Amino acid sequence: KLSNYNEYKSYLSRDMTEEGGDRNVQDTVVTMTKLVQHEHSYPGYAYLSGGSLLKWMDTIACLSAEMLAGRPCVTASVDDLQLKSFPKIGDVVQLEARVNRTYNTSMEVGVTVETVMYSVPTKPSNTHVCKAFFTFVETPPKRKLPKVIPRTEAEEEEYNLAVERRKYRLNYEGKMKLAETGPAYKEKQKPQPTVAPISLTSTELVLPPHANHHRTTFGGQIMQWIEQLSYIIACKMCTVNKPKLLAVDEIHFKDSSGVGQRIILKGSVNYVWSKTIEVGVRVEAYELGQPLRHCNSAFLTYGYEVDQLPRLIISTDVEQRRSYKALLRRAIHYERSSVRDHCRRYGTVWDPVMAATICAENTSNLLELFKVDTNWEYVTTIVTESGHDINVVTRDIDGTMCFRAGTTLPFAASYVHGIVCNIQQRHIWDPNCVQIKILETIDENNTILSYSLRPRPELRKDMRLLLLCSSNGAGDEKTTHSVAYTSLLPNSNIQEDTGAITAEVRCSGFIIQPVDKTIDASANTVDANANTENDEYCRVTYLIHTAESFVPYIARDIAGFGVVGVETVKCLHHYILHHSETVK
Repeated sequence: KLSNYNEYKSYLSRDMTEEGGDRNVQDTVVTMTKLVQHEHSYPGYAYLSGGSLLKWMDTIACLSAEMLAGRPCVTASVDDLQLKSFPKIGDVVQLEARVNRTYNTSMEVGVTVETVMYSVPTKPSNTHVCKAFFTFVETPPKRKLPKVIPRTEAEEEEYNLAVERRKYRLNYEGKMKLAETGPAYKEKQKPQPTVAPISLTSTELVLPPHANHHRTTFGGQIMQWIEQLSYIIACKMCTVNKPKLLAVDEIHFKDSSGVGQRIILKGSVNYVWSKTIEVGVRVEAYELGQPLRHCNSAFLTYGYEVDQLPRLIISTDVEQRRSYKALLRRAIHYERSSVRDHCRRYGTVWDPVMAATICAENTSNLLELFKVDTNWEYVTTIVTESGHDINVVTRDIDGTMCFRAGTTLPFAASYVHGIVCNIQQRHIWDPNCVQIKILETIDENNTILSYSLRPRPELRKDMRLLLLCSSNGAGDEKTTHSVAYTSLLPNSNIQEDTGAITAEVRCSGFIIQPVDKTIDASANTVDANANTENDEYCRVTYLIHTAESFVPYIARDIAGFGVVGVETVKCLHHYILHHSETVK
């Protein structure tokens, strides 16, 4: 324990390499408690501003990094973060930072933010706000950093995941090159109001209060300026209600600035979804008589409590490229979820005694997910090569993402159901299915299977699931048909090499409903001139309620940039239309 400032200063200036180096993770823990006051918010806004939060997080992360290094450190990058809740004015916010892992000259610092409620003084309750990972380096000259040693199971997990997070950081720029090609499918513009691109520029003079303890511009101050400009732009986008900061994309600090230099921030709206927008800000610095230097860029996502935001008018190649990159950044954000968050287990433990109950719950869970008809966020409408629409929407349920894609087919519901429920033939029409191995047939409608997905080069491992498949409604032309899947947890009741199971889904499957041909044809969702003798039509909806381990596989679909979930529906559509005589 340090009794005074001189002892603390001496502690920071010690040469840790001479002391033998290695430190426990717990030795780097720093906590900070803040009271959210009016100066930490915006006028007419009842919540903590994102800029104040980012400034606090950068401060405590720096303290933790310097606790390990024993020398001044600066922020090199910030991983993307997602806000789960929003502290209000008057709330107590508690921050905790610790070094998760060190490398030769850099270290990862994890910061956790919670709101502490003291309604019961003896038992305060904490609400998770967000979690972020900062990368810090020493100021030159750099030395090899001491190692941190994890002692608990939680520290060990963060220590191992830090390596995966570092891979994502290093590959970030390479992945962004995919934005040059744009989305895989043609997007159909939904009729809605439009708005011209919004952009603003702000200039700041770096004063002594804006500098850190080694006289360069404080990274938290720059992030606060970025968020303030982004918030103003977000307010101009929609005047109905105040925007809330939902996420911050990865930020790389490419250059530093100091006292007396000018900071120019240029912000614009890059993309508009149905209820959220992305605002991009470019930060440049210069000294009088010197050219501009690019310091860093940041991308922030804001949300609104509205049904539908106006669509952004994109008229130039630069604006089109920005929109593609916004879609890809959202996909990368979801891909990283499995290395950003601790993956919870959602699978069901298979018990033959409870087989009837487990199978019935599998079907009912899919039907309950299908009945959820509010708060879905429109992502895109894909037009297939045959001119049919595939509508894609997403929403968050219980902290995990749901994906939904639907289209209409000119065939009877029972006929389409017969194709979908034939799981041994799924690899023929679904390009994402590599292999299905039936492990146990419970009855004619319920099967336990091992499901291998097509490898994805951007993922760190192949995806394989242990699933229970339940089919319902076969043979009835007028009822809703379903094919439901849910993950099972490996146990002794399932004879299979379960070590290869790498992902889970909470609930997924197909809902197939009979629909009126005339209604759907007038809505331009089917081909009214399709060459078929069958006058019956059906609506096919594909749903996935993901677990954290499965989100990276469909991340690009959720963002509106990918092909996995959409490809399944599209290929089913194509297969039935072009091979109807064969499958009959």
